[in-house]
Amino acid sequence: MFRFILPALLTVAATLPLHARFLQVDPKRQYVSSYTYTANKPTTAVDPDGKEDVVVSGGEHNKDRYKYNFIETAIKQINEFKKEKSGEPITWLVMDAGYSLYGKAAIKNTAKGLDVKLVFLSSAKELSNYLNSKNVDNKDLSPSRLADPVTNLVFMGHGYVGSFEGAHGQKNKGNFSWGFPEIRQLSPGAFSETGECQFYSCKSAATNATFDTSMSEKLSQQIPGLSVWGFTGYTSYSYGTVNKDEQMIHKIFRLNGFNTLGSRNLPGPWNDKSANVNFRVSPPNQP
Repeated sequence: MFRFILPALLTVAATLPLHARFLQVDPKRQYVSSYTYTANKPTTAVDPDGKEDVVVSGGEHNKDRYKYNFIETAIKQINEFKKEKSGEPITWLVMDAGYSLYGKAAIKNTAKGLDVKLVFLSSAKELSNYLNSKNVDNKDLSPSRLADPVTNLVFMGHGYVGSFEGAHGQKNKGNFSWGFPEIRQLSPGAFSETGECQFYSCKSAATNATFDTSMSEKLSQQIPGLSVWGFTGYTSYSYGTVNKDEQMIHKIFRLNGFNTLGSRNLPGPWNDKSANVNFRVSPPNQP
């Protein structure tokens, strides 16, 4: 039954104010979308302030974990950006690690419904390349990136002290480990001097005997002006993907493997020993 009614429900939901294509409600008039001036295609229109929000999803290993932890929470973050920015271009970078062809097709359809740019990454290097140039094959700062600096950067995935792990628990995990070497490749010119970054990976703000500087602090040093947030301990994704008393609409939207409406909440600390702390280095022209 659900197989036949799902396409119709998806079509209807795309026109509903609370489940709209952009999942955004006009604060002044609930039934008017702020995107209608671009025919609901803001990513093909001119970006007036030249900025870009980027959300990164790592891959999830299968052992005793929900496979789409980092997909549902990324959708939640995308929806939050849409509420805050009203048309700001958003790019969704997904580490191509551990997701099946069916899963990737579902992710593509979801990105299309959200009208965000989707890029599957085949390595950690491609992540740095995209941040520098808007092109996974170009490592250098590009004119297109200079004209469209990264304003917000959010990471959803696993993490160790000193690295974001896009393929934790998988055979090819080394290819998706993004840490100090990749951070050193980033160009400060690729980011807004008032930009922000949030790591929702474990221990992104932690140090140990090997790393006397945390990954979060290292990124703030590499990109002066960027305000970087990270957790000193473990993070928990159960805040959003464990949906007690889930409504039928959410169950239906989860039929393709994950909830296309996103998680209920963003990740948070595992316990009170894990704090979300901030690092920022002022750029030369700022106090």
